[in-house]
Amino acid sequence: MSTVPLPPDPPGADGAGRASPGGGQPSSRASSDAGGRALRNSGGRALPDAGGGGVAGHWLVAFLVGLGLAAAATGIWFQRHQTRRCLAFYGPEAARRITLTPQVALLRVRPAAGPRRLEATERIDVSRAPGLVHLRRGLVEDANFSWPDDPAAAPLAADAWDVALEFGGQGDGGTTLVIDLDGEGGSLAVVGGPGRIGLGRLGPGLATWIRTATGTATAVGPGR
Repeated sequence: MSTVPLPPDPPGADGAGRASPGGGQPSSRASSDAGGRALRNSGGRALPDAGGGGVAGHWLVAFLVGLGLAAAATGIWFQRHQTRRCLAFYGPEAARRITLTPQVALLRVRPAAGPRRLEATERIDVSRAPGLVHLRRGLVEDANFSWPDDPAAAPLAADAWDVALEFGGQGDGGTTLVIDLDGEGGSLAVVGGPGRIGLGRLGPGLATWIRTATGTATAVGPGR
């Protein structure tokens, strides 16, 4: 009976599924051992997910920050648009005093000796009067006033002014607004500044606030 020789083992082979000592592909056991060593060398810590979740989170944060900045810029623009004419009429420093200075007084005024001069007959501290916060805001919003084509035109006589609001104390360190409470419209001007503007829709509320404030506030002495 004839025999057929088996094919010779491939070089480096040392049995099925094992690498010979001389080389060839590593066995599955060798691969497992290597992986185990690598795992032990890494301290057993799980590797981070290689997906894009972290990148997406960064983009979301950047988007939200940008959205917040855009909203803030829009609010600033809108506020400036609402107060643009008042800032030009009062001047920036006077507008700041009207909205922020803690000391506010209401003055009763009358004509004084000399052309276009007023004197205060009574000075009332209204710094804590109810509604002052809303009045401050109303005094710097353009829509509350009636704006003439030329605010510097047609000045009023001294006896037309009824009261004054003093923000920030007497003298050069404060801002004083004189007010005509004429029932047909009324006017407001800045002492030392040019021109006047109509009280517009602010007029009725301002007259009511003055009556309330003078009824609850305390007179602090004669005017200047």
